[in-house]
Amino acid sequence: MNSPITKPLILSVDDDQDTLKLIEQLLTKTGYNVVTTGSGSNALLAINKEKPDLILLDIMMPDMDGYDVSSKLQENKATAYIPYSGKISTKCPFLGA
Repeated sequence: MNSPITKPLILSVDDDQDTLKLIEQLLTKTGYNVVTTGSGSNALLAINKEKPDLILLDIMMPDMDGYDVSSKLQENKATAYIPYSGKISTKCPFLGA
């Protein structure tokens, strides 16, 4: 018997609420489960609770930046394997923004 296929869970971490909403809408439409949080410290709580398959991580955040979150992930055997990608800026040199 085949087990049901579960959708991958992506955690999006950004202090910009508009960015979080946009990412959530786009990823949900393409078939992913998405959890969002607005700070690094809340991201660590969400990671331990939700066990995401991938983390989209803003680097520049006020309370705990993405580098600190990344370090905490690597220190813990239970989270060191989770792939993540960091976003440094919303400006895109290719688009002139």
